[in-house]
Amino acid sequence: MEATPIVCDGLPFTRYMLAGAVAGMTEHVAMFPVDTVKTRMQVDPRLLQSHGVGQYSTVGRAVAEILKQEGARGMYRGVGAMALGAGPAHAVYFACYEKVKRVLNGGGGAIHPLAAGTAGATATIVSDAVALPMDVVKQRLQLPKGSGYLGVWNCVTRILKEEGFHAFFRSYPTTLLMNIPYTAIHFSVYESAKEMLGGDSEELEESFWTHLGAGGLAGASAAAATTPLDVVKTRMQTECAFRTPDALCTKSLEKCVVGGSLVGNEHPTIIKCMKNISAMEGPRGLIKGLVPRIMFHAPAAAICWTSYEAMKAFLSK
Repeated sequence: MEATPIVCDGLPFTRYMLAGAVAGMTEHVAMFPVDTVKTRMQVDPRLLQSHGVGQYSTVGRAVAEILKQEGARGMYRGVGAMALGAGPAHAVYFACYEKVKRVLNGGGGAIHPLAAGTAGATATIVSDAVALPMDVVKQRLQLPKGSGYLGVWNCVTRILKEEGFHAFFRSYPTTLLMNIPYTAIHFSVYESAKEMLGGDSEELEESFWTHLGAGGLAGASAAAATTPLDVVKTRMQTECAFRTPDALCTKSLEKCVVGGSLVGNEHPTIIKCMKNISAMEGPRGLIKGLVPRIMFHAPAAAICWTSYEAMKAFLSK
């Protein structure tokens, strides 16, 4: 007997996964240079200085410095790792979102913002586990060349050798703590904005501008609210990339280069890391990268949602 495919809105979930993968790849490739700028701005400035790299204090200065020192290719370092992680993660993400949303909503009628938010939060728990290893590699490669990583495979093997497998998931609790409220806000705002910007349900499915506007608003709102946790996540994923010969980071964060915001905490908590950043850089240290983060997520979400809805429409024909 053949298995009956799970269908939602007339589409089997394998097609939701394909639509999500295409949407995620489109979003991240289009906005990757902005993500590189955000990562550079959030890295501990003293660790950059220890390798002869100046602080990336503003978006304009960061762009100018990257182009001057590394050329246009510097804006795309790590894009290969992003491609390996974003496609599968977004496939899982959207499939889980659609399934949970329909279950919570009873299978019909207007989508309640609470159902959309819960579905988004559930989806991110699964998708983050898929995406995180390549996200760590991506951020290591986005660092200045002084970090010494030559490519995706070189970065993966060095992390495994010098820090252990757990290094790929060191920031998982922080990522979840950031992304669960991020996705809850994102999906709630998106579904609510669709209703405000559109008309009846049929029009909502067909309007490109509705998806574009709702997606952009959702991305900007969620990004702004979760920036402090994104700073902590970036520090946890990049701190051990900068090290001195006598302070190699192997399996313990305690051996990271002196001066980092994680030093002295073999198993640093999110709160401790936030306190260290605030103490060393002031409260503004926790909102570093806010502008490029919003610059990334507002158009990225708009691109992602319009691509996703377009793929759904295409695959349903």
